[in-house]
Amino acid sequence: MAYSVNQTTDGKLPLVPNFEILMTYDGYRKFFGNCNDSSDIFSHQAALFNKCQANQWIDVLRSLNYYDWIKPLVEMRNKLSPRSEFTKDNCVTLMQFYSLLENVFRNTLLYPYISAYRIINKDCGRYRSFIEPHETKMPFQELQFNSTGPNLLTYTEINPQRTIIYALTCSIFYHHDLKKLQSHSAESTH
Repeated sequence: MAYSVNQTTDGKLPLVPNFEILMTYDGYRKFFGNCNDSSDIFSHQAALFNKCQANQWIDVLRSLNYYDWIKPLVEMRNKLSPRSEFTKDNCVTLMQFYSLLENVFRNTLLYPYISAYRIINKDCGRYRSFIEPHETKMPFQELQFNSTGPNLLTYTEINPQRTIIYALTCSIFYHHDLKKLQSHSAESTH
């Protein structure tokens, strides 16, 4: 049975479409395994999470006793972009961070046999610009990343359920902040 964000199984939990299936290892792999490139993935994620608010997702995970798993992401989000002090730069930094982590988590689930997909090279130009200045605020260790070299972080979590929740949370936060950034840009042009 497919659910929309506004429907619930018990009258109180807002859910994303196919929530129960997506939260399983096989369901996650089936949903994202057919994506050929980043635009396919982004389209799939947008279709799933377009209407889901970050706070709704946090509440769902809290009710399912998974909040402690995502607490580091929530705390980082609150540090870098407090509601009262929205800045475009902080929002973009968070979106880059969510995108990076979601990519690692998704690839870990879809390609568990490729260990290189678990590694973040902090010297990579794409990541260096936003990791370096904010590294102390980013909860790599709490999210099961260990330093495996002078500039390498390796994702070491082996629980697929936790990895799915991390991946979905990063996707939802990314899409939520993208809407917030688009809204902010639209307001500033008027």
